[in-house]
Amino acid sequence: MKGVRFPLTPYAVDYEFIPRNDGGLDVVCGVARNLHTDETRRRWRDEMGRAPFFDYGPGAVLVAYNAQAEMEAHLAMDWPFPDNVICLYAEHMLDTNGADLPVASEARGSLLAALKCNDIPARHATEKQSVIARILAGPPFSAEDKLEILDYCQQDVDDAAALFEVLWNRMSAGNPHYLPQALLRGAYSKGLAAMTRTGCPVNVPLHDLVVWKWPNIRQALIDSVSGYGLFDEEGVFKHDRFAIVVESLGAADIWPRTITGQYSTRSEDFRRMTAIYPQLEEFRAAYEAVAAGSSAAPFPICSDGRLRLGRREHGNNRLGITGENTFSVGFGAYRAKTGRNQPRAIEFLPAAASWLRTLVTPPPGKAIGYFDYKSQEYGVAAYLSGDPQMIADYASGEVYLPLGVRCGLIPSNATKQTHGDFRDKVLKPVLLGLQYGRQPRGIALAIGGGNPATYHHDLALSERIYHQHRMTHGVFWRWVDAVTQDAYLTGRIETNMGWRMLVGDPMTRVREDGRWREYGTKPLTLLNWRMQAAGADIMRVACAALTAEGVEVICPVHDAILFMSDTAYMTDVGNVVAKIMERAAFTVLGARIPVDRQWIMPGQNWRPRKGDKMWSIVAKALEGHPELRGVQ
Repeated sequence: MKGVRFPLTPYAVDYEFIPRNDGGLDVVCGVARNLHTDETRRRWRDEMGRAPFFDYGPGAVLVAYNAQAEMEAHLAMDWPFPDNVICLYAEHMLDTNGADLPVASEARGSLLAALKCNDIPARHATEKQSVIARILAGPPFSAEDKLEILDYCQQDVDDAAALFEVLWNRMSAGNPHYLPQALLRGAYSKGLAAMTRTGCPVNVPLHDLVVWKWPNIRQALIDSVSGYGLFDEEGVFKHDRFAIVVESLGAADIWPRTITGQYSTRSEDFRRMTAIYPQLEEFRAAYEAVAAGSSAAPFPICSDGRLRLGRREHGNNRLGITGENTFSVGFGAYRAKTGRNQPRAIEFLPAAASWLRTLVTPPPGKAIGYFDYKSQEYGVAAYLSGDPQMIADYASGEVYLPLGVRCGLIPSNATKQTHGDFRDKVLKPVLLGLQYGRQPRGIALAIGGGNPATYHHDLALSERIYHQHRMTHGVFWRWVDAVTQDAYLTGRIETNMGWRMLVGDPMTRVREDGRWREYGTKPLTLLNWRMQAAGADIMRVACAALTAEGVEVICPVHDAILFMSDTAYMTDVGNVVAKIMERAAFTVLGARIPVDRQWIMPGQNWRPRKGDKMWSIVAKALEGHPELRGVQ
């Protein structure tokens, strides 16, 4: 980077390490290169001291491709985190978000893919694999081994240096805010590393029972949703039958689709749609479990009884399961176009079926907090758009009942106590659906459940709701139209914190393999993108700040934070967590988003209300086994 102006001293850094069965790491070696002077320091583990062997203070910045891994190495060596971090993985995911790439989408996040996307020569993957295999084989290392491993480590440093120069020159050009925004994403890497070290405590005997008795559980779940007719006699999910259900709900216009045109059953999409169509909640919970197949893959639980993303091989080894693909995306940071985490449900328990959360239980002396932003999506939409009526409704603490009152569906004195069922089953999904572009036909089916006898009445009512919402919240809808128009005109859409997506003409279509494939960005994608992306910004700011405060964060769960505290200090810790979460929302929005609090105490299990019915089905399938004793 000689000749390139950069206000901090950048050090490209890489460590090699061996993952341990308890979730920790044994660091093997490290290399650091000063990108201003090109001075390179190479250290074997026994040559490292009690602090990093490079400048990690406020005038320097650690640069690494997957900075989370480097931060995990710092924790393993009991070193302090650097003041500043830039994660090139995060910057590459930002740089290519929404782009048509020369690599497969599932491989987009790898260093080799990032180098290829930037025309930087790279080693062949087979070369990397041979050295990785030697590192994982463990000590003793010969002198030749050490030289080869250090050379390999330095090559990663040199690759990171070349990538950093290209990305910095391109992404900082004309953007005075780029560096602080990149450093914030780097701070999130520290949070991800700390979350991995903390892990998620689970009831291991109960988890193992679920794995071994999975065929019984799977059949019970299939039987529980047999009324939908979406599984054949062999338990195979039928997409054509699912399409009929989606279309009967009036959801065809807003339900996400796969690249082949089928209605998506991806966990994130399914969860978002069932918030709008709650009648599918039971089916979704069963489907996500059943889709795993006839044998259950164990969660990545380490020998200390805690689940850690990226450690699938440890979970399999603990149960003696071999031959399975243990590929992992970890937390899946930035994998979603909105910048949200997108981990795989097969290893991220909170993203799996709701009833599986019953496996989460605090260790002795600890409590687990589940702190959730109140109606975050609505609040974000209100404050981003500046719609005064939405802001007033949100500030009142109730956003769904006012819609029913304005449309004449419920009396003006309606409350959650008097109209709670109507609020949750009709008003909430209707309002969320409107923000996703739901049209009157879909609203009518939500209100009347598709009853032919009432459909015309329901349709007239839904058109009234639709037009009432557009009239009452005209500021919001004009803001949505302006954001969409600007995105198509400029070819990009961006949050206040710098997360962005490239936007293509929605009419771009290419004939491939006998079918038309759409490459442009659909208007419905843009409709909710700013709200979801701002929500992701809030969660990153919150997690980074909580880590800096020393809170034992387990993981973010969409719009909530899961964390642990000693029971003796849980009230004080809870107050700190709530304050930091609200401050994070204010940082992003300039407004307060309040937080709901839930605690899981020692001896209790995490029991989300949505998962209760499914868990009762699972518990019945496991009846008589001692592992169920004491599960509350």
